[in-house]
Amino acid sequence: DDSLIEKRARELGIAFPEMFKTFMRTFGNDDVIMNGDYTIYPLEDIYISDGKVCIGLIKQKGCRLTYDISKLKYPYPAVEFELNPNEWFIHHGNDLEVFLEVVAWNLMMSMENTCKITIRENKLKTLIGKAFNYIGEHKIFANGAVVIVYSDDILGCYYPLSSKLFLGTNSENALGKYAETYNLKIKAI
Repeated sequence: DDSLIEKRARELGIAFPEMFKTFMRTFGNDDVIMNGDYTIYPLEDIYISDGKVCIGLIKQKGCRLTYDISKLKYPYPAVEFELNPNEWFIHHGNDLEVFLEVVAWNLMMSMENTCKITIRENKLKTLIGKAFNYIGEHKIFANGAVVIVYSDDILGCYYPLSSKLFLGTNSENALGKYAETYNLKIKAI
């Protein structure tokens, strides 16, 4: 609800970026998207600390997701990650890319069957159009370091720097079928 988003922004004395508002309107009531490995706080829990608007956290890494207040004027401000109280770094993507990864990763990890595959980017490219597709016509790097892929009933996040492809599906046999058909060695997660 836009009125709640604007009310919280006024209480904090800031203007939320458009992508954050779109994300909250779209997924703000979706428990799977809001409360996975990436957790986006409900509006009432968003707070300001040390010049940063704290919007969530990454549970696995134990770090906060924030916007630098001084950068909120830009159309797609970077989302920063706090690794520890004294160490901030700007993640590799703007907020649009970060929210794309949040949605894809949390949705994928909520699926009944998940796995990971170690696969070089060159090998993955040979599977595009056969086993997997990019979202849209081109490869999209969500967050500057993640490629989102999908097939009929599989969603995946590929991390080129570590050569890891994480896949999720609600279909009981899909992952095994893909592994056999495309000679992939999967490991359940």
